[in-house]
Amino acid sequence: AQLYTILELCRAFDRIFKEHLDGG
Repeated sequence: AQLYTILELCRAFDRIFKEHLDGG
């Protein structure tokens, strides 16, 4: 369960990071 949570956090962080790059 913990590994799944870490994976979700990584995906969320990657999405936010990409959005931040696209935003400027």
